[in-house]
Amino acid sequence: MKKQLSAIQKLYAVSAITTLLLISITILFGFQVKNQIPQMKEYDTYEKLWNEVDTLEAQGLTKTALVKTNAIYTLAKKSDNSPQIVKSLIYQVKYKQILEEGDLEKALSVFEAEIGASKFPEKNILQSAAAELYWSYYQQNRWRFSDRTHTLNFNQKDISTWDLRKLIERVTALYTESLTNSDSLQQLPVDLFSSILIKGNTPESLRPTLYDFLAHRALDYFMNDEAYITQPSYKFNITGEKVFAPTKEFINLRFETRDTASGKLLALKILQDLMQFHIRDTAPDALIDVELKRFQFLKNNSIHDLKDSLYLNALLELETAHIRDSASASVSYAIAQFYFDRSLDYAPPLINDHQWDKKHSLEYCDKVITQFPATHAAVNCKALKQLIEAKSFLLSVEQINTPKQPFRGLIEYRNVDQLFLRIIKDPDSLSIDILHTEDEEKKYERYLRQPILQQWSQTLVDLHDFQQHGVEIKMPALPIGRYIILGSSNEDFSISGGGIIKAGTTISNISYISKRNKNHYSFYVIDRESGKPLPSAKARILSQLYESSARNYQLKETGRYTADENGYLEVAASASNQNFRVEFIDGEDELIADDYFYLFPQEKNAEKIIRTIFFTDRAIFRPGQTIYYKGIMIHSKGAPNELMTKFSTTVELYDVNGQKIQSQNLITNDYGSFTGSFTAPSNVLNGEMTIRNNYGSTTISVEEYKRPRFEVLFD
Repeated sequence: MKKQLSAIQKLYAVSAITTLLLISITILFGFQVKNQIPQMKEYDTYEKLWNEVDTLEAQGLTKTALVKTNAIYTLAKKSDNSPQIVKSLIYQVKYKQILEEGDLEKALSVFEAEIGASKFPEKNILQSAAAELYWSYYQQNRWRFSDRTHTLNFNQKDISTWDLRKLIERVTALYTESLTNSDSLQQLPVDLFSSILIKGNTPESLRPTLYDFLAHRALDYFMNDEAYITQPSYKFNITGEKVFAPTKEFINLRFETRDTASGKLLALKILQDLMQFHIRDTAPDALIDVELKRFQFLKNNSIHDLKDSLYLNALLELETAHIRDSASASVSYAIAQFYFDRSLDYAPPLINDHQWDKKHSLEYCDKVITQFPATHAAVNCKALKQLIEAKSFLLSVEQINTPKQPFRGLIEYRNVDQLFLRIIKDPDSLSIDILHTEDEEKKYERYLRQPILQQWSQTLVDLHDFQQHGVEIKMPALPIGRYIILGSSNEDFSISGGGIIKAGTTISNISYISKRNKNHYSFYVIDRESGKPLPSAKARILSQLYESSARNYQLKETGRYTADENGYLEVAASASNQNFRVEFIDGEDELIADDYFYLFPQEKNAEKIIRTIFFTDRAIFRPGQTIYYKGIMIHSKGAPNELMTKFSTTVELYDVNGQKIQSQNLITNDYGSFTGSFTAPSNVLNGEMTIRNNYGSTTISVEEYKRPRFEVLFD
């Protein structure tokens, strides 16, 4: 099962590349339509052969589908059929990822070879696809890279020996190279290929050309925080206010930095290129989409103290510049989303700012819905408006309250000005089937059929700021018993209308103090008000047991106890009360402890346990240095620890790959200790190494490092 799941995950990892495949094939035919560059011959689509492959895949015959795909690849190579070479290559990767472990490295080698032999534009597409494959390889092997140091003098063609810096350099290079010949890429409109493109949520107007498609793929990588894992000490930071400037000013910005390979810098340059390409478009859709992507990127990555204000002002300026165009609806929605997100910071009484931001957000949503109802932004605004206007309320009371005395309840509410409340006796029996799962709607229907003991309405102050507020209310005095308090925004308590909430409480004079001991639980049963013991109080043990006939766990009585004159009682451990609750009874007063108690009989351990505690003179060593270590050996047998004297043991040193390097045979002295030394190995992979014997271990680091030197001067 584990291997099957891994295969499915790998299949999804290359699904985006399969989408690229369809684009690449159509683009090759697009040249003939536009005649923008030298015309290419018409290629055979191998439709019959691909239908056979699809049939085999649908039947789960992946290995046979791969064989058929390999045959298509060979046929395409012989006839120099570029589109089918790309298609068969990507299908090979997909099937091999399912069938073979570690074959992604081989697939990447094949991709690299095909990139070297291919021409524009399939080369650009393969470069973008290969970059995504490299990044997928990293994501599937994070654990390999997490402790890997910078590698030198290694086989550059073997990706399994790469360190993270080398991999990121290659991904960066591929995404950058995929945008070469941008002028030609910009001449290939996507709408020529709409009949066979896999449609997504992004409208074609936002990705009108192949250049847009590849540029946004590169942007998505360079804007990913994980792409910034390896950065130099002089890393590029986004500072200043000019990066939030309007389109024309931003395009002309120049960024001065030593960190020319920075993902953030490359993202900004691609944004500039995209905006330069679309600045003269008749329809501003693509330009606005790029601008929104820019502002969001800057909001997430700028280190300017006022970046939130700069972000909002930039959106307001962009909206104003295109206010009459339907494309501005996306900007208005971004402003609404900003106000909504910022409103979540409102947390009185500590933070009273941004109380009215949800109202501002709603105003922008209403504007979009009214002025541009047919836009995708209007759909998003309707969803956001529904979220802002949604009613919510919650009732909290103490789990246990004193009889015949009013008690407090806390109502937390939003967009509600009146709450109807009623109190009923709790109809659930804990001792019978407390763990039985019941449909929520049926449970509330059962509650609503119970006799109403008290009911009233509570007026709430709604400030119309769409924020959550809280108020404490007075609950009426109740006699001893278990109760449920129901609340609804509708007087008729209709389940489908305004929703129903509940809070449970027990009215009791009983309290208790519990203590877990080695083989029993101690309980003191006391009066809740005075703290005096309740002599002769009863305790009923309700254990969680599996009922095979009902196929569920139930609470069943497994014992009864009586407290002494001090209100004290003990519950001894047994097989039937390992997981239990306690019901305390004092006359007519009953209290079921809300907590579960866990008690397992503990047997004395007759087995002799030996342990070794290791010490080293330091935590990190350079190759060739002497590692001094010491060990203390002790044993226990259900009693205090004792020293292991005159005991023979073998201590071993293992490298980062778990290979034994050195060993020593030692004997403990009269104090149960031993000492020894190893030489930190050279000419092996540095990292975390292990010193151990059969009874314990410790780890050390072997690294090439230089001890820091410093000078202290006194005046």
